[in-house]
Amino acid sequence: MKEALLQIVRLFPTAKGYVRGLISTWPLLGGLLGSWVRQKEGSPGARLAVILGVCWLFAFAWARYSVLGWLLLLLWLVIALAAAPGRQEHAEPEEESVDGDTAPPENDHGNDQDPAMMDENTERVDPAAVQREAEAAFVTFIEHNVAHAVQQGRKGVHTDVLLDLLHREKMLLDWTEPVFRAKCGYLRVPVKRQMNIKGRNYFGIHHEDLTKALGRRPVLPAHRVPDLTPSAAPVSTPDEPLSAPPAVARVAPPPMAA
Repeated sequence: MKEALLQIVRLFPTAKGYVRGLISTWPLLGGLLGSWVRQKEGSPGARLAVILGVCWLFAFAWARYSVLGWLLLLLWLVIALAAAPGRQEHAEPEEESVDGDTAPPENDHGNDQDPAMMDENTERVDPAAVQREAEAAFVTFIEHNVAHAVQQGRKGVHTDVLLDLLHREKMLLDWTEPVFRAKCGYLRVPVKRQMNIKGRNYFGIHHEDLTKALGRRPVLPAHRVPDLTPSAAPVSTPDEPLSAPPAVARVAPPPMAA
């Protein structure tokens, strides 16, 4: 019984819906009368005169016979009740687009992506592999500059000089020189506490110590190796130190300095 009463209540409009029903009857009546006036057959002026005459008769009948006017008003209210949306129909839709179609859920890009792009985007990057590559580039940077120092007649390079080269290239800007030395120790790159280079004693990496750590002599990159063939023209040795590979920028500090 309760469910039946609820169904009956749902058939009746809300107050807002009933007002909408009252208003909606005027455009409907106006549209019907307008289309009748605009018909091609006959004279539109005559049809308009008929409408005005009917309105005059309605006003005259209301003034002379008020019962007729109230009946017509009651008829309008009944028509408005039928045109008003019920409580279920009056509920606002959850979300609709401009053309009436239901708007798609946000962030739903599963159907408009290329499968190949999805595979590429969802490929997981191994942080450990990235760090191994960065640390290998870090050691290579040290090796190249030690080999360059030997080529220039020095026995190695100071650690603060190496860090300064990285800072010039906007790499590892938050590192201090002790952190740099700690990273060298973490990667088993030997650092001397006292190393005399051009009369200056400081922490440095000696080419003989690095040779023992690498198991081979430090080498220059291919583009900096001089051509020693007899027919080759003499080439001056560049004085500029070696730049760091881009992967060095991703090197993490040693655990004790993190």
